[in-house]
Amino acid sequence: MLSFLSKNSSSFFGIDLGTTGIRIVELAWDNGRVALRNYVSLEAGKRINPDGTIAKKDIQSLDKDTIESMKTILNTADVAHHKVAMSVPASSTFTSVVSFPRMPKEQLEAAVNYDAPKYIPIPMDEIVFGWSIISNDRNAQDAKGKESAAVNSGSQFGGGDNTRVLLIAIPKEISAKYLAIANAFSLDLVSLETESFSLARSLVGHRPGVYIIIDIGYKMTGITVVDDGSVTESHSISAVGGEELTKVVANSFGVNIERANLLKKESGLNSPSDKKLADILMPILGIIVSEAKKNEQAYLHTNGKKISGVILTGGSSQMPGMQEYMSEEMNLPVEIGNPFQDISYDSLLEEKLRTISSSYAVAVGLALYNFEKRA
Repeated sequence: MLSFLSKNSSSFFGIDLGTTGIRIVELAWDNGRVALRNYVSLEAGKRINPDGTIAKKDIQSLDKDTIESMKTILNTADVAHHKVAMSVPASSTFTSVVSFPRMPKEQLEAAVNYDAPKYIPIPMDEIVFGWSIISNDRNAQDAKGKESAAVNSGSQFGGGDNTRVLLIAIPKEISAKYLAIANAFSLDLVSLETESFSLARSLVGHRPGVYIIIDIGYKMTGITVVDDGSVTESHSISAVGGEELTKVVANSFGVNIERANLLKKESGLNSPSDKKLADILMPILGIIVSEAKKNEQAYLHTNGKKISGVILTGGSSQMPGMQEYMSEEMNLPVEIGNPFQDISYDSLLEEKLRTISSSYAVAVGLALYNFEKRA
């Protein structure tokens, strides 16, 4: 998480430039609670490939068409001159967990800055770099000494003999694009952070325990471990996501992409008439389960802590039978993430928000950034 300005404005926007669309959420402080003031989205355009298949435009390319699309949606949401947070996809960032001996804060900062180049694959002068301490009571301090969570009193950090530190790096080329967008549209960019932090904030919050968030996106699946509300590990499984699931269904049944996507959404793993669909999908889902189990076992081995549960999000997370399948395979409680769970909103929106909840998890988490110190 890379912070630029102070928090706690009365109204705050989260802007998620997802792979297949732009989503904006505005939250405001209302009678002691964080309330939903506005939400708006714009789906990516489609194109027809030479082979007749349909492909969605990649919003994260930030090309001219994307900028024009952003102009439309930003004007609709009336975001100009407001404070905003924006997300960077995990595929565009570098993260690593490193252990250091216990030491005073000043020495730890020097040690992190000295060792960071060993773990980041591109030169330090080409990145925007930050770090946070991973500890069981949600203690953290970023590289500039600004408070980013409750901070330990005393001169030493971390439990036991070591302090585990999460390194975060965003290439300057990427961060410059987002800053340019913010400037072009008169946005007051307060925070630029990876999607895993946004998801942890909206789906786990301050819940005690260790949770694995499985974000089944369009092109890839993200797996994030959250310990007592703090992100401790995060990585992506490339080419394993909703797009691949749809392609497999299309190829196996000989139907077009739109029909395959409909089959996936309506029947999923619970097809009453044809179990072949589930048989087709399970090998890909098995890759996700295998990676999540590796994280579960590694966390138990490294930290001596068991996973409390799994939270599913992303477009394919609500596929029929998915929650039950994951629960059986992981042998853990599994829930579909609800980013609006701690937010006040008009009861008339209940059904609509339940339908769109997975696609707005990042945007809600970004907007909550402003209120995490006051909630």
